[in-house]
Amino acid sequence: MTDTPAQSEAETDTTIGVPVGGMEPSGRETLANALQTLNQHTPTSTTIGDSDSDSDSDSGGYVSPWIPTPLQRLWTDLDNGDLRPAIPTVGQLHNGHHLFYAGQVNCIVGEPGAGKTWLANKIAADHMNQGYPVIYVDYESSPRTLLPRLERLGLQVHRRHLLTYYNANNPLDEYGLTAMRLTVENSAAPVLCVIDSVGRSLSAEGADSNDATNVDKWFAVFPEALAALGACVLLIDHTSKAGRGDRYAAGSYRKLANISGVNFRLETVNPFDTQRAGSSSLVCTKDREGVHGLDVTVANMLVNPDQDTPSGFMKLIAVNLSSREIVINQLCQALKEAGDQGMTIREIESLGGRKGVLTKRLAELVARGVVIVEDLGRGKAKRHYWNKSATLEGDTIYSQPTLDDQQDYDNTANDKDPGTVRESDSPLMSVSEALTYIGAR
Repeated sequence: MTDTPAQSEAETDTTIGVPVGGMEPSGRETLANALQTLNQHTPTSTTIGDSDSDSDSDSGGYVSPWIPTPLQRLWTDLDNGDLRPAIPTVGQLHNGHHLFYAGQVNCIVGEPGAGKTWLANKIAADHMNQGYPVIYVDYESSPRTLLPRLERLGLQVHRRHLLTYYNANNPLDEYGLTAMRLTVENSAAPVLCVIDSVGRSLSAEGADSNDATNVDKWFAVFPEALAALGACVLLIDHTSKAGRGDRYAAGSYRKLANISGVNFRLETVNPFDTQRAGSSSLVCTKDREGVHGLDVTVANMLVNPDQDTPSGFMKLIAVNLSSREIVINQLCQALKEAGDQGMTIREIESLGGRKGVLTKRLAELVARGVVIVEDLGRGKAKRHYWNKSATLEGDTIYSQPTLDDQQDYDNTANDKDPGTVRESDSPLMSVSEALTYIGAR
C-alpha cells in the first residue's frame, strides 16, 4: 500500500540527518502524490497577507507556496541604491580584495596536501582578528590540532572567545543546528562557518555523497540554512578521482550545483610541509556573481615554515589579471592542452568572447614566438601550436610568485606584472604582421 503524503512527511521529518532510506518517491509517483495533495486541499488564500491567518491552520486549509514574490520593495531598494550585486567580503588577500561571499555557500576543493585545511584555518584566524565570530565544524581532526595552528597563524589571545568549535563525530541533531543558527542570528558581525569536510559530514549522516538527492537534502538542511541567516559558509572538500584540473569535488555533481557563492580549486604548485617552503594556487571553478573569472588563478598561498611571524609563515597573494591577460591565459591554456594537434582559427574562436579580441591576442603570442603557426597549403586551415621552448616567467603563461619574489608583498603596487609574457629583445614580427600571417586580416 502506498503511503499518503502525510505519512511520508512524518517519516522524513524525524531526523535532522539525511537517512538513505528516507528520500521522497520520484517520477510518476511523486507527481501522483502532488496531485492527490492538491485534490485533498482547496487553496484558501492567494495572497501573502493571508498565509499566516489562524483560520487556515485551524481548518487545515492548504496555502500554496507558489504565490508570486512581492517585488515592489526590492524595486524601491534598487532605485535608492540599496540593492546591489554581491561582492566577496570574507577571506582578505594582501591587496585588500576578498575571496568569499557572506550569506552564501562557498567551497574549497583540492587534492591531499594542497593545504585546504591550512587555508581555511588562516581565513578563520584572520576573520577573528577582525573581531568577527567563527563557527568551526570539524569532522577531520580535533581541537588539539586546530588551536596550535590558529596560534601559528596569528590569532590574537583576546580574540579566542570568538571561536565556537564542534568536534563533529556524530550526525547533526536539532540541538546542534539550533545552536549554530542562534550564533549566526545573534551576531551583529558576519559569521564565518567552516565545515571540514563535506564528505565526512555526509558520511556521518549515513548519506551517500554520490547520490544527488542525499547531497541536495544535506545542503538544504545544513550549509544553506546557515547561509540564509547571513553566514559565510566555507566548505572543504576533496577533488574527484579525475585528478588535477577537474572542477568537481568527489561525489555527485550536485555538490558544485549547490554552491551559491564561489568554488575554488586549490592546486599544489610547489609541495610544502613543516620543513619545506612551497605554494598552492586558488583557481576559480564557479562564481555565481561573476566577480572571479572562471578558470582564472585568483590568488596564491605561499607557505614558509622558516618564518617566525604569522605574516611570513603564510601569505595570500592576489593575482591581478587584466581582461587582456585573462584572454591570453585562456589562449595559452587551450593551446597547451591541444598539444601536437594544434588549433585552427575557427577552433580558437570557439573558446568564446569577441572574435577580434581573441585573434589580436593570438597575434601577440605569434609575434613573440610563444605560438607557432603551421601553413598546410592552399585550401587548408593554418594550425597553431604552443611553443614548448618559449621563454616564459614560469611553467605557465602567468608565473606563480615565489617566496623570494614576494618579500615585500604588503607593498606590491610597483611590483612587476605577474601576468605577462616576458618580452623578447627582438620580437619575430609586429602584431600587425602577425595578424596578417595567421589569416585574421
